Amino acid sequence: MQLKPVIVNELDIGGQLNKATTSNHRSEFSLLLALMSQDVQAMAPFSENCAQELVTDLSKDENPIDNGSIFHKYGLTEFRLQQELKPEALVTRGSRYFGLQQAIENCDIHVQLKHNPVKQNQKKLELNLVESIQKQEQMLDLVI
Repeated sequence: MQLKPVIVNELDIGGQLNKATTSNHRSEFSLLLALMSQDVQAMAPFSENCAQELVTDLSKDENPIDNGSIFHKYGLTEFRLQQELKPEALVTRGSRYFGLQQAIENCDIHVQLKHNPVKQNQKKLELNLVESIQKQEQMLDLVI
């Protein structure tokens, strides 16, 4: 059995495009259009979108892109549009993998503080410093 060649020359592309359109063969249609393009990036129509991040680290980015609320408010069509405009990462996590983070959370509080430096402690320290200076000034006023 011999296979019939799909495209012999450029003149056959028009007929094949028409056939792919009428028979709803989207992948064949996009492949034929990519073959007609001069751009090398269009030659791989099935490649992944390079603009989409794979992993978002919550310890570095405090406000990651989250299109979930758009899906709940406006529906699937708006979600898809927003996903194309501003794609969210495939995985959103902290600085550690889930298993390690879960193990640290099950440890003693001293181990957790050792591995999770908290930024809120610095704010509390600054507040305590201001409060102690105010108390010292009050004590000075009482003595004088």
